[in-house]
Amino acid sequence: MSGGEELRRSQIQVPDVSEDIDQALVALSDEQRRSDAASARRREHWLLHQARSEGSMPGVLTDLAERSTPLALHTLAGIVVRGTLSAVGSDFVAVVGPADETVLVPLGAITTVQPEPGSTATIGDRRAPTSSTSFGGALEELGAERPQVSVRTVSGDRVTGRLEWAGRDVAAVRTPNTAETYVATAAINDVTLP
Repeated sequence: MSGGEELRRSQIQVPDVSEDIDQALVALSDEQRRSDAASARRREHWLLHQARSEGSMPGVLTDLAERSTPLALHTLAGIVVRGTLSAVGSDFVAVVGPADETVLVPLGAITTVQPEPGSTATIGDRRAPTSSTSFGGALEELGAERPQVSVRTVSGDRVTGRLEWAGRDVAAVRTPNTAETYVATAAINDVTLP
């Protein structure tokens, strides 16, 4: 190498690119974090949407029963049943009211469910109720015990007396003034056991 070549090489300034590379890496890293966060939000939103589309009334009621959430059930007869769910059957719920009474309400008679204000929201994306017992089955079991009941129909009729028996689609209630009153189970709004 001649002296002239050495001189030219020493006069060439090589820029310090380490700062530029560091800044580029920080910017790239920041962009990747933003992209990952956006992807996580999209995935969370999609999962929530999927869960909501699987929601059902029995699922909501099961969630509320497991949390012992105080609530108000509004029914077709315009009755509001207040209390805490003690059981969710295949087609009915049992509510324990403030006076320790138990009220059985068929799912088909429930119009709205209002959990106590401040309760945790639920999606109800469960498939199976906590019990496979049906409303008719529960009435049949109660008929064997012959308890005092107050039966209200969706049309607003009320029959109070002793539940004598229940069959496939009918329940017999002996009132103090009559022999037996027969109530179609499909027309029952709620059954209260004091």
